[in-house]
Amino acid sequence: MNACAYIAAATSMFVLVVPISFQYMSSFAGMLLMTLAVILNYKKRWTGMAELFFACGMCINFIDFLTYPVVTLGVPLIVLLLLELQDEKAGFMAGLRRVIGLSVLWAAGYAASWATKWVLASLVLKKNVLLDAASQAVFRTVGDAQQAADYREALRANFSNLNYLKWDMKAVVPVLCLLLVGMGFFLWRKNRKRAGKYALILLVCTYPYLWYLALANHSQVHCFFTFRAQMITAFGILVVLFGMAGDLFWLVKNKEMRQKGAAGGAP
Repeated sequence: MNACAYIAAATSMFVLVVPISFQYMSSFAGMLLMTLAVILNYKKRWTGMAELFFACGMCINFIDFLTYPVVTLGVPLIVLLLLELQDEKAGFMAGLRRVIGLSVLWAAGYAASWATKWVLASLVLKKNVLLDAASQAVFRTVGDAQQAADYREALRANFSNLNYLKWDMKAVVPVLCLLLVGMGFFLWRKNRKRAGKYALILLVCTYPYLWYLALANHSQVHCFFTFRAQMITAFGILVVLFGMAGDLFWLVKNKEMRQKGAAGGAP
């Protein structure tokens, strides 16, 4: 079911367009390679996850054109949480510290790569590239007097591009929320560790929207490609829905089997 969730999430970002656009391909290819690296490293333990996520942040900054690089953090992080969920590792607080720590390391690698490029460019070109870079960073975040950033519009525009089927989100969103809250409540009563892991995945689902708020002007102007970061959200919500449905199904089935066994063993 996780594979189905991944395919559906990739479809939501018009993945067929990605292979014919070098600009769109960098983040998608980086996400695929990082996901494979997380899976293989989880089994083989070639290096620490901290080093892996830090290196990912540095590498994607070097090859990406500020399209939707956060997908190289969100999707692999969800896959890592799924692997730990399968192995019943760590509790909620330990998992939360892990999610925050790996996210900070990815962001540190991303920022360090930017800073290194600015410093090297300043040394090679003999000009103050740092000043130009800082000016552009401010513009991409809050805009300027002629083109001020609208945070609500940045979120709306990106979400609208994701909803290309034009579903009535006033009906879809409440239904999804009710399903997640309802199934989460019942699972939390039976298995708090698994419910906590699903809550962490939903936390990672917010990453695209935090990115849009951090780079509001850029996300608003270029929503026609930045919306693809929401693959994280689509993938995370689907794996949580499928996972909790499967867990609840087995809990009910096992309960019925135990009841039948008790009835069959009664004198």
